[in-house]
Formats: sequence, structure tokens, C-alpha cells
Amino acid sequence: MKKEYNLVNFLKFICAVLVVLIHTVNRETKLGYLCLITARVAVPIFFMITGYFMAEKIYKKDYEKVNKYIKKIFYIYVFWSVIYILFVPQRYFSQGNIKGQLFELMRQFLFFGTYDHLWYLITCCVAMYIIYFFINKFGLRITMVISLFFYGCSLLGDSYYGILPVCKLKNFIDTYIFYFGEVWNSFIWVLIFILFGIVIKKYNLNKKITHGKYVFLIVYCLFILEHFILKYLNIERDNNTSIFLLILAPVIFINILNLEDKVQINYIKSNAEILKNLSLNIYLVHPLIKLYIIKFLNIDKSFILFAIVLSLSIIVSYLIYYIKKLIYCKQKYTRSNL
Repeated sequence: MKKEYNLVNFLKFICAVLVVLIHTVNRETKLGYLCLITARVAVPIFFMITGYFMAEKIYKKDYEKVNKYIKKIFYIYVFWSVIYILFVPQRYFSQGNIKGQLFELMRQFLFFGTYDHLWYLITCCVAMYIIYFFINKFGLRITMVISLFFYGCSLLGDSYYGILPVCKLKNFIDTYIFYFGEVWNSFIWVLIFILFGIVIKKYNLNKKITHGKYVFLIVYCLFILEHFILKYLNIERDNNTSIFLLILAPVIFINILNLEDKVQINYIKSNAEILKNLSLNIYLVHPLIKLYIIKFLNIDKSFILFAIVLSLSIIVSYLIYYIKKLIYCKQKYTRSNL
């Protein structure tokens, strides 16, 4: 019998909510900054979940299934890129050099996403190809070392940017950011989290690690302390990455995996499929809703904006899920009557 991951689906939904929080909360207040930092675990957890469920396919060298998954993500990326280009054309085109604007659009499409959040999809595609070939060519350990090195580079281009002296390394990171976008929306920092998901699955780490809730509390406090120190010392360029994020995100995921067989919540179990679909839909649609809410209601970033955007995103996401379900059922019915 195929194992159900109802709590993991619920975790994905919570992570989608946290992503909405990141994009709507006012980070200038202490409470807003605390919420923002806490929500930073969301995207790494998304990537770990991907690694966890793709681990077996990677180690079996099942390139066909890995490629099928990547193509599915890429098609979603292309579709939503078109949606955002159609609904927010002013972001991409204005009076002036059309060739230059098309070049810039293609650069965004290839390297860091055609809209703020779509980087996740194209990055996932690139990272999965890299990990598949690196693990099967060089093995897990070398791939892990390379991924940690890349994550270290992303730290220096993000949260620890202020400790870099004026040197060749700083010039290299600045050049990378200029041509390829921020380090946090590229594959260089997500490789390690996909690998963590693979390692957790391969070695059943969730069954070997006990007292997870105490570890979580300790690491979470250190994670928050790290960010507030970086902010106080004016070191961070942004706050997407950190050292303790490398520990906190896997600890949360492991705790959820350990609770799968111990905790049975009927509502989550009966709505697992809906929660699974809502998480991706909310992630994809919420920036568009946020854009129009700010435009028409003139609401600044705040918890009020978060509540409105989240509520509307859930409604729209459920409508998307319901329409897709109707289309699927209609197609299934048509095939059965042929």
C-alpha cells in the first residue's frame, strides 16, 4: 500500500501561506521582521520535499521519470510566465528599445524568473538536472561539498554581504548579481536543500533523530538571533539565507515526517489532495492578487494586506483546483465512453 503523506501536504500549504507573508508583511517593524525571518524556512522546505520524493528516482538513475517531472515544472513555469506578461505588461514593455526589452525579458526567463516568485520553478528545473548528473557522476559526498560551497557563496551575496572586503570575491559576486540576478533566486543556494531531502530519504534520518522538538526550539532561537544580530550590525544585504537555516529547515521537515504515523487529523487526511494543490496555486497566483489589491485599495505592506491577499489567493486557488478537477473528470468520462 502506498504511504500517504498527509502532514507533508499540510506543511506545503503552511509554507505557501508563509511565502504570502514574506511578500506582504512590513519588514520595518520588529514584529514584521520576526514574521518575515520565520517565514524564510518555507522555500527551503519546498525544495527538500522535492528532493525527498525524487530521491529514489535519482538513485535508480530513472532519467525518464526525473525528466518528466522537470518538464512538468517547466510547462507550469512557461504558462504562468505568459499569464504575468499578459496581466502586467508594463513590467516588461514600455516606450523605447523593444529589442533591449525583449533581451531583458529573455534574460529573466532563463536565469531568475519572469516575475518575482517564478524563479522557484526555473531554479527547480536547473537544480534537479544538476543534482541528477552530479550524484550519478561524482557521488553524493562530492555533490554535497559542491552544494555547500555554492551555499557559502550565496551567504556572502545575501545575509553576510557586509563582511566582504573590497576584493576579487566581492567583485565576482557583484558581477554575478548584475548579470544573473540575486544569488537567492538562482540554483546556487537551493542545491543543498534538495540534497538534504534526498539524504533524509536515503538514510531514513527521520527515524534516527529523536527529541526533534527540543532541537527545533534551540535551533529556531539561534536562527532568529543570527538574523537580528546581522540586522543590528548592518551586515545583511537581504535576509533570504543564513547559517542556521541549513539546520532549521531539515529539522522542521524531519519532525513532520516523524509525526506522519503518530498524528491522525481527519480534516487534513480527508483534504490532503486539496491542500497539496492549493499550496502550488497559492504560490503562483498571490503576487498578481497582491498587485491589484495595492493598486485599487492602496494598502501598504501590513498584516491587513497579508490577510486580504491570502484570503483571495485561497479562493482563487480553490477555483483553479475545482476547474482542473472538472476538466479531468470530463476527459476521463469521455475516454470511458469511446
